Amino acid sequence: MAIIEETSRDRIRRSALAELTKSGILGLRVADVAKGADCSVPLIYKYFGDRNGLLAVVLSTLVESYYVNDINAMSNFLVANPGPLDVAKLGAVLAQPNDKWRVERRWMRMQIFAASMEIPELHLRLQEVQTRATAEVIELIHEVRRRFGATSPVDERVLTHVIFSLMFGFIFYDLDNTPLNFDAYRDFMISFITNYLTK
Repeated sequence: MAIIEETSRDRIRRSALAELTKSGILGLRVADVAKGADCSVPLIYKYFGDRNGLLAVVLSTLVESYYVNDINAMSNFLVANPGPLDVAKLGAVLAQPNDKWRVERRWMRMQIFAASMEIPELHLRLQEVQTRATAEVIELIHEVRRRFGATSPVDERVLTHVIFSLMFGFIFYDLDNTPLNFDAYRDFMISFITNYLTK
């Protein structure tokens, strides 16, 4: 079995992610990234241009990985269940919005979106990521509707953005700190799927 050696770029990206986890976007220092990657600061500038260029690559890749994980979970479910779909099982694939990892992702994504307003290259990269994610979710919705023979007049792009909004909107729940009945949330999602994806 061949061992794939990590490139300098890979080490820099890995180190930048570690620093972001530790210090946040505002606290990220290129010197710390260089130290963690065991490389020089000029090498980072050679590969990424400047601090903003590094952030643009690392943060857009991080957001894309979040989407890829969610989309893959749904795709894998559809592949593993080739026949008629059970709506309750389909609803169970959706992550609970109070899962610790989901809360952490939500807040990191919010920081990244905010940073993109100040870093044009990051903004452009996030637009590309969002365009790809939107297209893939539309494909998933189309496949679910095809399996159910659904004829709902609600546009698949509209449904996709409602789903994205639901995922991100739980930032308000995080701030509210009032207990929420997540069984009721699951029931709502099953109702949503039933009404807009299966009919």
